[in-house]
Amino acid sequence: MDLLVETLISGICIGSVYVLISIGFSLCFGVMHIIDFAVGDWLMIGGFVGYVLYQTGLDPFVTLPILLIVFFIIGYFFQPVIQHVVSGRRTTNPALMGLVFTYGLAIFMEGIALSIWGHDRRFIRTAFTGESLAFGGFSIPYMRLLVFFIGLAATIIILLWLAKTKTGLRVRVTAEDRQIASILGVDVRRSSSLVFAIYTGITAMSG
Repeated sequence: MDLLVETLISGICIGSVYVLISIGFSLCFGVMHIIDFAVGDWLMIGGFVGYVLYQTGLDPFVTLPILLIVFFIIGYFFQPVIQHVVSGRRTTNPALMGLVFTYGLAIFMEGIALSIWGHDRRFIRTAFTGESLAFGGFSIPYMRLLVFFIGLAATIIILLWLAKTKTGLRVRVTAEDRQIASILGVDVRRSSSLVFAIYTGITAMSG
């Protein structure tokens, strides 16, 4: 029974990260109408880049905002490329083209990661590695709890941004109907770039 409860709590902790990623993924789909097959690869690349930063002596928690900023910038400037390929004049089926393009992107990213880091597993240790919080006969690793609270905090921030800011309102309008958003004066291209940047940033950070 104890093992079941501990497993359940650990699952909830990790689930907070999946919720965070799913918000970015759903925003990306809602605004760009593209299903990104490379979502797992953004996660993987973020993890490897975080490991490289860790190897330079940076604290793993310091690397989180760095990953967010770096991949936010990458996503912001890469989104127009995706949009051009997927929604170009010669494209007859944007949804299918989006699947094909992001699948190709996933293969490319996996090849790059394999050529640089190989097959070996990498480990990152923090001051909390191996430490656990014991209560009521249960033991929960501190890292699981930290992951939960970081994921929860980031999720709340994004939801508040969407609900309470003008930029978030523009993003929601664009997700509802790009044509109407454009008629209302919303810069659809900028909203799309911003959403994709947030998506790549939080996904890479989650890695």
